[in-house]
Amino acid sequence: MKNILKYILFFLLGMFCFNSFAQNKMLDSLWSVYKNKNQADTNRFKSVDIIISNYIGNNPDTAIVLAEEELKLAQSSGQKKYEANALKFLGVAFYYIGNF
Repeated sequence: MKNILKYILFFLLGMFCFNSFAQNKMLDSLWSVYKNKNQADTNRFKSVDIIISNYIGNNPDTAIVLAEEELKLAQSSGQKKYEANALKFLGVAFYYIGNF
């Protein structure tokens, strides 16, 4: 019985490690889309929204910096929808920090 529990534990640990590597690859590809100025603005906004949503619970300070960048980009390009998204992310990040 103990051997079966060991195998189950090793299997679960392996799955968690595999999932974290897949998450890093996804964030790397999203960063490359966001940093590529040749991409359409909507693609860049969508990628930074996903990046911010990944950071907002664990690292709200980083989410605030990214949301401020998104806000500047949205204001300069006249994208009201993404300007609202950036403000929403700023509000949620400040909530997580405890700055109401």
